[in-house]
Amino acid sequence: MRCHKAEHHISLKLDNELKPNQDLKLQKHLQRCASCKKMYQDYQRIQTGLQNIPNPEFPPQLHHLVMTALPGRNRKAELHKMRLSLATAALSIVLSITAGTYVGYQGYSSTQSYTQTLTEEVSSDGLFGENSLMAVSYDE
Repeated sequence: MRCHKAEHHISLKLDNELKPNQDLKLQKHLQRCASCKKMYQDYQRIQTGLQNIPNPEFPPQLHHLVMTALPGRNRKAELHKMRLSLATAALSIVLSITAGTYVGYQGYSSTQSYTQTLTEEVSSDGLFGENSLMAVSYDE
């Protein structure tokens, strides 16, 4: 195991997230590498020192002081924003439906003219043309 990987494993070990097989590899590395062993011991001392720091005592009225210092909610402004959002969504839906209808109508019109042109060509040349293998009459 390299020192860079050992440093990551040391961090996991101190957080109790290291798997047993990785712990064995780390222990072997720490027996061979003095600098990683020193780093592990330093990290352990830091962790122990942080755990021994007492929790601060906060005054009971602190929660009330913080909550009153926060800006109040403006329900009228929130309601106005929601109405604007709904109006924008409704307008988008109406415009989408209108555009879709227009495009569909244009497509339908061009399809009708294409179908009419195709029908005229088929009646004049036959469905597959006179040189096609499919130009056989099935009326027999």
